[in-house]
Amino acid sequence: MTDESWNVFVQGLAYPDTPSAEQYQPNWKEAYDRQQAFMNLMNNTRNLNLDSTFVNLANDLNLIYNK
Repeated sequence: MTDESWNVFVQGLAYPDTPSAEQYQPNWKEAYDRQQAFMNLMNNTRNLNLDSTFVNLANDLNLIYNK
């Protein structure tokens, strides 16, 4: 490991991944199913309005997480 790469690692600690992949996710199965529905829309819908569809996903996930 070089000094430069170590410095990048150390500086990256100021930007934690929150929530991280290891962190508890409330209502995991319901959130996963909703994300899969979003992926199905993206993969199978022509001319999908991604902006509004993504806003709907974010709103739905917030509702699911806050149950």
